[in-house]
Formats: sequence, structure tokens, C-alpha cells
Amino acid sequence: MNKKLRQLNQEILTWAKNLPKKEGKYAKPYLIKVSSEYIRASIKVLIVAKETNGWETKPIEKGWDEITVDDLMEHYDNFVNKEWGYSEHDNHRSAVWEFVESIRTISEGSNKLYPQYSGILGTAATNIALLGYYEEGMPGCDESMKKELAYFSKRQIEILNPDIILFTFAHIEKNKNYTDMLDLIFGNIFDFNNILNSKTKFTLLATLERGVKRPLLIFNSYHPIYYRRKGIISELVEQFTSEIIHYIEQINVPNVSQL
Repeated sequence: MNKKLRQLNQEILTWAKNLPKKEGKYAKPYLIKVSSEYIRASIKVLIVAKETNGWETKPIEKGWDEITVDDLMEHYDNFVNKEWGYSEHDNHRSAVWEFVESIRTISEGSNKLYPQYSGILGTAATNIALLGYYEEGMPGCDESMKKELAYFSKRQIEILNPDIILFTFAHIEKNKNYTDMLDLIFGNIFDFNNILNSKTKFTLLATLERGVKRPLLIFNSYHPIYYRRKGIISELVEQFTSEIIHYIEQINVPNVSQL
């Protein structure tokens, strides 16, 4: 899986390097590398945030000409997979990484909440826009690149082959770039009114049948920072965890003791 991701990531980096006036405008592209837990897992969960907002502007002191696909994949692997979203360069921890940790902890790490699902469930995190702006605190992506970004995101999702996806951006006007990309990736198939929880606005966008494979469930929520500010991040975690556990039990995946 990581071999295929590396090939795609090299295409993304080559494309990004050829963009005009990129220095100081765009952050380095978000080139992911998935964990061994995700690769081996029977059930794969993918959490998709918005964009790369200030990604890789501090740890690697290389310019656009020098930086390589392996530099960026290693940076992702260290920060996300190994350090669980913690960094000595951050003054505070992002709500996104707190949320991702809460989901990973279902079956990963030293303090698993559901050890019976260890080896069965794996979680990965990415962004729908794999290239964002350089300045941290400057959210969003370049609207003129929506088609290219959606193309790369679609290919990435195909490689990751998740069973459950959560897109963490609500269907509101300021997120139009991202919801437009959803349409470019999947087509206009989503029902943003299928809200499962009125408090968290947690939504089941679609259940996609995949022939002999399990169905692909696609969910939507607001950005985790919204729940942190409202003091209801635990409600989002509980809602998504419940959906994941229900999925596992519904398809009768055996737990570790039965393997």
C-alpha cells in the first residue's frame, strides 16, 4: 500500500513543484504514509480533514527544489503514525489530532479501549486538499486547483481502500471548495440532511455497495475544533466509535480470541 502511495505522492510533489510562485504561498504537499496497523486491518477507517494549513513549514529546512517525496512521507510517518500528532514545535495540540487519537485508541496503542479489535481495526488520517497555504492560521485551499486536488484525493482514497470514511467539514457555504471536491470525487450522491445526531450534526452521507465487499460507509461531521469550542468533542468521539463498533459487529468480524 505504501509503495502505491509513494508513486502517487511523487506525482503530487512533481505537480506542486511545477506550480508558479509557490514559494511562500503554499505549504509542502501532504504526502501520507499509513501505519502497519492500517495495512493489516480487516476494517479500515479513514478520517479526512480539510487542508494542510501550514504543513511542514518548520521541521524540514529544505526548499522546494531540494525536498523529496521520502522527506515528506517520513515527516508524516513520524508526526502522525509514531508521535500521534504531538510536536515540539506546536504551542498547543490541534483538535484534529486529539480526535484522531481518540479513534485510533479504539484498537491501537498501549491503552486500547477495545483490545479485542486489535489487528482488526486500523485508522488513517488525511486531508481532502493535499496542498494548502503556507501560512499557519490561513485556512483554505486554492479554489483554482479544485479539480487537480480532487483528482489526487480520489486516487489516494482508492489506494487506501477504506471501509468507513469520515469527512470532517460540514456542508456550509464557507466549506464549498471541499464539498465541491466531494462531488468531483464521488459524484453528486450525498444526502447532507441524513443527520443521525441533532446535537453533533453527525451525518450518514451514503452507504455504497461494493459487490462482494462490505459496503463503504461515508459520514460527515463539523471540524473537530467546533466540538472542542462547544465542549462536546466527547459526544463526537462516542458517536463515531459507536458507528465503527456497530459496523464490525454487523459484519461479524471475529475478535482476536476467535482468530
